[in-house]
Amino acid sequence: MKNLIRAASLLTALVLALTGCSGDSSGSPDVSGGSGHSEGAVAHDDADVVFAGEMVPHHEQALRMVAMTRGRHLSPSFEALARHIKAAQTREVETMRGWLEDWGRDPDGITGHMHGDDESMGGDGMMGGSNGLRGMMTGRDLRQLGAASGHAFEDMWLRMMIRHHQGAIAMADVEVAHGQYPAAIDLAQHVESVQQGEIDLMRKMLAH
Repeated sequence: MKNLIRAASLLTALVLALTGCSGDSSGSPDVSGGSGHSEGAVAHDDADVVFAGEMVPHHEQALRMVAMTRGRHLSPSFEALARHIKAAQTREVETMRGWLEDWGRDPDGITGHMHGDDESMGGDGMMGGSNGLRGMMTGRDLRQLGAASGHAFEDMWLRMMIRHHQGAIAMADVEVAHGQYPAAIDLAQHVESVQQGEIDLMRKMLAH
C-alpha cells in the first residue's frame, strides 16, 4: 500500500508540474502554430516535416498501447498515467496533423504505414533503414502485450512505453537541433521534458 501511495503521489506531482507550465489539462503547450497564419506555409524546413510526419504515427502507436489498458483491472497510479499520456498525445497528434496539412503534406502519406505491425522491424523496435521510427513496438510486441494480464501486463506495458518514450525523445532532439518552425521546436522541447519525466516515473513504478 505504501508503494502504491508513493507511485500515485509521484504521478500527481508530475501531472501538476506539466499542467502548471501549460495552463492546459493535457499538459501540452499551446503549439497550434501555423494554422491560419501565412508563417505556417513558409517558415518551416524538411526537419520540421520529418518531425511531424514521423511523430504522428509514433504517438498514434502510444495511443494504441493506452487503448489496450481499457477493460483491465489495473492499479490506480497506472490508470492515471495512461489517461495523462492519452490526453497529451491526442492533442499533439491533432496539432501536428494540422501543421502537415498547412504545409501541403498528407498526414498519412509520409510515414503513415509505420504503425508497428510490420514484422520487418528489428527486436529493438527500430524500423529497418536510416529513417526508421525509434522505439516503435513490433506487431509481435503488441500481441505479447495483449496476451498479458494483471501485474505482468503493467510491467510489460511500462517497459515498452519507456522504450517508446526514449525513441520519441531522440526524434525530438533532432527537431530541436535542425528544425526551423518555432511551434514544432517548442513541441519537441516539450516532448523531451514531459516524456523524460514520465520515463523517470515509470522506472519508479517498476521498482515498487
